[in-house]
Amino acid sequence: MAFQTTRKIRILAVSLLAALLLYAALGFWLVPSLVRSNIGEFSTQHWQRKPELGEISFNPFTLALEIHGFAFRDSRQEPLLSFDRLLVNLDISSLWRRGLSLHEIELDNPSSRVVVRADGSLNLAELSRPFEVPEDVAAAEKEPARLFIDRFQLREGALEFEDHARTTPFKARLTPVNFALTNFSSVSQGEKDGANNYALQATSTAGESFKWSGNFGLAPLRSRGQFELADVQARTLWSYLQESLGFEVAGGVVGVNGGYEFAATEPDLTFVVNLANVDVAALKLRPRGGDTDWVALEKLGVANTKVDLTRRVVDVASVILADGSVIATRGEDGSVNLLSLLEPPPAAEARSPARTTATAAEGAGTPWTVNIPELSVEGLRIAARDEFVKPAATFTLAPVNLQLRGFSTAPGQAVDLTGDVTLESGGQLALQGRAIPADSSFSGKIKLTDLNLAALQPYVGTYTQMTLLSGVLNTEFDAEFKPGSQALSGSLECTRLHTVDNALREDLVKWDRLTLRGVEFRSAVATGASSLRISSINTRSPYLRFIIAPDQTTNIGKVLTRPATAPGAVQTVRGITESTGPRSPMTINIGKVAVENGSANFADFWITPNYAVTLQQLGGSISGLSSRKDSRAKLALTGKIDRYAPVDIAGELNLLSASLFTDIRVKFEGVELTSVTPYSGRFAGYRIEKGKLSVDVRYLVENRQLNAEQRFIVDQLTLGERVDSPDAVKLPLRLAVALLKDRNGVIDLGLPITGSLDDPKFRLGPIIWKAFVGLLANVATSPFKLLGGMFGGGEEVNLIDFEPGEATLDAAATEKLAALTKALSERPQLQLEVPALYAPDADFGVLSSRLVENRLAALAKSRKDPYDAPLDPARRFELLLALYKAEKAGATLPPAAQELQEIRARDRGVAALNSANAELEIALRPGIESFDPALQALAQQRARSIQDALLSSGEVEPGRVFMLAPGAAPAAGDKVRIALSVK
Repeated sequence: MAFQTTRKIRILAVSLLAALLLYAALGFWLVPSLVRSNIGEFSTQHWQRKPELGEISFNPFTLALEIHGFAFRDSRQEPLLSFDRLLVNLDISSLWRRGLSLHEIELDNPSSRVVVRADGSLNLAELSRPFEVPEDVAAAEKEPARLFIDRFQLREGALEFEDHARTTPFKARLTPVNFALTNFSSVSQGEKDGANNYALQATSTAGESFKWSGNFGLAPLRSRGQFELADVQARTLWSYLQESLGFEVAGGVVGVNGGYEFAATEPDLTFVVNLANVDVAALKLRPRGGDTDWVALEKLGVANTKVDLTRRVVDVASVILADGSVIATRGEDGSVNLLSLLEPPPAAEARSPARTTATAAEGAGTPWTVNIPELSVEGLRIAARDEFVKPAATFTLAPVNLQLRGFSTAPGQAVDLTGDVTLESGGQLALQGRAIPADSSFSGKIKLTDLNLAALQPYVGTYTQMTLLSGVLNTEFDAEFKPGSQALSGSLECTRLHTVDNALREDLVKWDRLTLRGVEFRSAVATGASSLRISSINTRSPYLRFIIAPDQTTNIGKVLTRPATAPGAVQTVRGITESTGPRSPMTINIGKVAVENGSANFADFWITPNYAVTLQQLGGSISGLSSRKDSRAKLALTGKIDRYAPVDIAGELNLLSASLFTDIRVKFEGVELTSVTPYSGRFAGYRIEKGKLSVDVRYLVENRQLNAEQRFIVDQLTLGERVDSPDAVKLPLRLAVALLKDRNGVIDLGLPITGSLDDPKFRLGPIIWKAFVGLLANVATSPFKLLGGMFGGGEEVNLIDFEPGEATLDAAATEKLAALTKALSERPQLQLEVPALYAPDADFGVLSSRLVENRLAALAKSRKDPYDAPLDPARRFELLLALYKAEKAGATLPPAAQELQEIRARDRGVAALNSANAELEIALRPGIESFDPALQALAQQRARSIQDALLSSGEVEPGRVFMLAPGAAPAAGDKVRIALSVK
């Protein structure tokens, strides 16, 4: 029995030993062989190539499988996957866990080479070719496989990534890569039981590191963990994305750390990423191929960011950008350098159509919402250069500070913002308010302090022909910008403004201070209506220089003329268009404009010699300015012309619509007329040696109808030498001046004007000049019309009528000469010329008839026959016949007398007697030549009668009345008329 028992034991022991040896033999030899053959067969079947395999060992007692020297190449025989050693330690617990249970997996020095080939294919995609799975296996795999791994360790791995699909191939290498997984279970609940913990660490050859740790579960699929990116070179990221970016990243380091949570539970999917910190340091952006950094950010920090991919919401606790610099340039063609950074390179644009559909599909659905409670920019420096103008304008804004609170891209979400910008050239802009980014609305305060306007000279010099030497601008406005409307209210002040006319190199416009208070501007895009209200405008020491050039152009017109070298308008920012809808005229209301110590210089170089005048000490106010049709602004201004002549301007007007209503009175006194000698020389033909001008005019415009009352008073006007001017009026101005001057040397003229502003030919200046010239012409050409109207005697006060052959003044003539005496007394510069005239026919007939009558009387007396003219025709015939025969002995009688003589005395009729007497009287008259002394004497008697009438009162100096030499003139009807003239 004992032997048998011992034998059984020995047999059992031998059997067990044999089995153990067989098991060991199979394990140590067969399993590695099967593993090698299966790997090769599987690889050949699915990928048509075998991997390189080194030593394979299996310890059947520890259930540990080791594979050494594995390398697998892709279809192009380039490295794909490899490792130095793989240890898989099977756990005996697989028997009761009803699934594969591994105690540990160790992977040493693994290497993977991921390549995107030039054709866009991925080398790893070769491993994802579908396998044929039997239907029974596929059905069984509907349930997740039960797999347990106590520990998985990947050590000193390497990952290479290459992208040859880009114009510039990208290469990156991570090494070492370490990964650890503990307590893995495909049926584990993950974090609830502490299973499925993982930790990944990787470092690039540039020193960039990546850490990722956490745990996950598969039933249901979920994960939670933390990650960290440290010392990531921004240029590395750019080098991969450069083909789709319009800029180059020259430097920068990125650091990110945070956590995430993912859960795929029916029916919802949860994916939340929490970024505790995102830090970017020394980020530098420049144009592609450039050597200057256009954007340099020293620090960009993003704190506590939560990204919810399910809800498409990003919550950021705060964002801060500090100590950066920006170089902004507008080129000569109007392009802005920073905008070019946002434009994709041509290669990217060429590929963009292929991605349009996918991008549109990806963007569909609920839009993303970004919430940033605090966003700030601190210490930013902006160097701006505008080469579009010449010389280029340069501005440095430093520091630029901006704080946003409550920022969100949610519709209608408002954000509080505060900012300030300092200009190194002088000035600071402060901003505070609330904005709604979705509709670009803003409500808040804008304040500009001590802005140096001289920094704007490149713009002024480019588009005008003047130089802005100095000026300081201060503004403070409450602003409200909404979609379709804008509103501003506040004040503005500009001090020490000084501009110079480039051509004249003289001051153009300047002032000590200009203040606008109570400014309110409102505009509505929908209606096109806008309004501007200003409570008050105060200006101190304003100055203007106005010049008329020899070609009749003005300096103001030249200054504001766009230089030929000025660049044309360009659209710097694309996509901005102005409203093309109807626009209503702006409604303007200005409460009061106050002027203190204003001045102006006016010069006219068109006139030769040149003319210049100054207006000084201008002060006063204009109140109630408005563009309303029924508005009435009150005007009250005073000043001095050339330092001493006072000027007074007062009245009411609609200054912004002056054609509707104006009622203005302008008065100035004692302006030296010698200053306007250039004008008098050119337009009047005489220089002015002496005189003062006072003007009192009133212009009334109502319903576009002008009624002007103008009074010009000239004191002691003295014309000097004559000036040869083609523009001078052809009038005897000295005479006109003498006629207009009173005994005190004063010319007092009233010059009313009426007209319609709707007349296209209506211009006030030419109309006044035409009326003035017309007045002078009337005065000079019809002087006695003026004198007769002023002093009596009528328009023909200078026409003195005499009976033929007489030199005695009748009552009418005496009255006219009395009026002329008064006129000469009141116009002491006038001289009167009295012609000594006779009418040959009228006066000769009377004088010759009178001579015949005297001779008839003498004949009758010699016959002691009384002579009473007129005699009886028969008796007169006898005397005339006797006188004729006595004086013309032997002469033939006139026909009528001869015929009558042959008729007996008792048969002679009255008609025949009268006819014969007339012929005899004519025959007895001497020739008119012999009567010339008598006629001249008669003419002189008449002139003397007129002179005596003018001088007898003693009011007129004898030296002012001149008798002219005797002369002949035709009779005026049945009168002999003498026309007096003045000089």
